[in-house]
Amino acid sequence: MLENQFIQFQDTSLVVAKLRESLPVVITSEYHLMLATAMDKIMAVDSDDTEILTETGDEDVAFQLFGQEGFLETLPTLVAIGDVFFLKVRDYGTDTWRYSQPLVRVPADDFSGILYKCAEDALGFPFKTYGAYAGADLPIHFKNPQNVQEDKTYVKANGDVVTLYAKYYKEWEGETEYLSEAMHDKIVAALSCDEVIISGRSGINNGAATHVTKTDNYQVDWENYTMACDGKTKLARATFKVRENKTQRNSNY
Repeated sequence: MLENQFIQFQDTSLVVAKLRESLPVVITSEYHLMLATAMDKIMAVDSDDTEILTETGDEDVAFQLFGQEGFLETLPTLVAIGDVFFLKVRDYGTDTWRYSQPLVRVPADDFSGILYKCAEDALGFPFKTYGAYAGADLPIHFKNPQNVQEDKTYVKANGDVVTLYAKYYKEWEGETEYLSEAMHDKIVAALSCDEVIISGRSGINNGAATHVTKTDNYQVDWENYTMACDGKTKLARATFKVRENKTQRNSNY
């Protein structure tokens, strides 16, 4: 499982891992929550496989990578904005190490934190097994908040208008940066979970963590793509909508 997790540990060779698509990460964030297979140690290394930081892991755990009280909470003092690094984990009870794809530290300003989980194991995640959220910081911007409304009225014989009921909820437009097909697939999986919580650093509820549900198709604009630095991977933006999981009501029935 875990094929839809943003940080992957697929390679036992750093040389091969370097060929993977890089992933921007906000390493001061508390939103990088991992669901991990059995591991007993996690390390951050540079492109020469030189140790930056090592932490003792645990068997079969869900864990927070960065931020306060995370596995790698001191990493921000060791990795600068723009630096490339790798994480590697040791499989529990073995001498086998597996490397992540290249990770690039970025500032938090243009990213939104997202937490997500399902009640059952689903979408490539063992949610029920671990009972925990997965999470990431993603280059998604939210804009144009609207109050989506529904109401019903009637007119009395004397001409007065009476509201029978009125309800509304807040909805936002989401737009990603230019991303690969693989990244879009992972974002769709996250937004399709039973519970989705977004930290609105780029446009939702003034930064408050908000429970949302996707309300429109996630559409990737492949007609207006650009190419990644490797000259092979197409990158495109996607648009979608989310609504707050809270409806305001007034009823006079």
